[in-house]
Amino acid sequence: MRLTKSDILSLPGVRITFIEQFPKKGIRGISTDSRGVREGDLFVAIRGAHHDGHDFVAQAKAAGAAAAMVDSRWASLHEQEKEFQQFPLIVVNDTVLNLGNLAAIYRAKFNIPIIAITGSSGKTTVKDLVAAVLAKKFNVLKTEGNLNNFIGLPLTLFRLDSSHDVAVLELGTNHFGEIARLTEIANPTHGLVTNVGSAHLEFFKSLEGVANAKGELFETMSDHGTAFLNADDSYVRAFAPSFSKRILYGLKARNADVRGKILEFRDDGTTRIRILNRNTRGAMEISLQLVGEHNAINALAAAAVGFAFKVHPAKIRHALESFSPLDDKTSGVRPGRMEILRISGVTIINDSYNANPDSVRAALRTLAAMKSSGKKIVVLGDMLELGEASEYEHAKLGVEIANLGFEYVLTFGQQMRFASEASKAIYAFHYDESAKGVLAEYLTELTHPGDIVLVKGSRGMKMEDVVAFLVERLRARSSRRTNEVQ
Repeated sequence: MRLTKSDILSLPGVRITFIEQFPKKGIRGISTDSRGVREGDLFVAIRGAHHDGHDFVAQAKAAGAAAAMVDSRWASLHEQEKEFQQFPLIVVNDTVLNLGNLAAIYRAKFNIPIIAITGSSGKTTVKDLVAAVLAKKFNVLKTEGNLNNFIGLPLTLFRLDSSHDVAVLELGTNHFGEIARLTEIANPTHGLVTNVGSAHLEFFKSLEGVANAKGELFETMSDHGTAFLNADDSYVRAFAPSFSKRILYGLKARNADVRGKILEFRDDGTTRIRILNRNTRGAMEISLQLVGEHNAINALAAAAVGFAFKVHPAKIRHALESFSPLDDKTSGVRPGRMEILRISGVTIINDSYNANPDSVRAALRTLAAMKSSGKKIVVLGDMLELGEASEYEHAKLGVEIANLGFEYVLTFGQQMRFASEASKAIYAFHYDESAKGVLAEYLTELTHPGDIVLVKGSRGMKMEDVVAFLVERLRARSSRRTNEVQ
């Protein structure tokens, strides 16, 4: 990458000390972590909840940074210090705001399609699926992990280079105005909203509020852009009139341009679906390495983007069938998104990455549809950030559990007790936040070959700890039995 002195000087209210020392060839990289600074980088000092990047400006300089972006408060106290003489300091009022401004300047250097994806749930999976489909034809830049905020999005954009044909970006939010700002930075040519659900009700207050927040993507995008819309979601479908270029997808909506039908949930955790492209009248059957109706809709979203970008249907099918939630391999048990683990005859659905009412209901319905020779065990941690609706939403979830007929329900946290009480499960056990280990111990005793265990909760509940404990104990149990046989 390259940012020139002129690019920096175009920032509002900027001041550069020792501007004559600014590198003639410009900035070669951006870093917000002094430990990762390379020769010629611009170090951006950010005030965080736990650390202040301004405390590491000298360290970044020693590591080879060409300049540092700092706020005016810090500069007024430190710019005259000896160690910062002859070192360009880019002084601004707000470093996070101007990191975004700088990313917008850099993004404008590239005349390529930018696809921005947001939604209450499924946006990371859809982002990865869309990138996998487009990679069959193009060189794709995508958001890594869920770097979808005011820092992560700019850092992703700074990875753009002349080799990229398209970028697939995830936009996250839990406050009004954030999607609008992220859209300003990314300036997408295409937008996709996965759904509108009960996530972050603490901040958005109602589903209408959530819809308004997600809709900021389309309000801020150019009218000439293209919208991909989940036609099964009434809130998302309502955005359609705003765009002349719109592509609808869904499992239920008859007017969808890309329609799908679930053919089978298989015992091995795969989902067989049929996809129909109304424009070409072509149909294809796909076996996804993903489980659940919500993942079928996620795959439809990716197929819709693929069709719009004229990726060959056979390549779309191959990309979707090859996609696995384990593509981003790490050691040990990590927070999962409907990740299927099979240990010693037990099937574990590790969906511990996050939870909101809609995503939990989707996971429960998926579990209900799966065939099992043993028990189906539901393990749920609190759904956070629901505000005043928390007790109601947790109790409502308990009613869903009762309607689906689950008998084994283990709940964890202050709010999940409302779900436990409403579930009317024969074997319902609730554990407070100090008893996660007790829950995991009992779950291990309860679980036997042939059982299916669903584990899900909000990120703050760290339900992957329960999955890791269960996996470790099941493997140890299997090892003991093997040794006894020998």
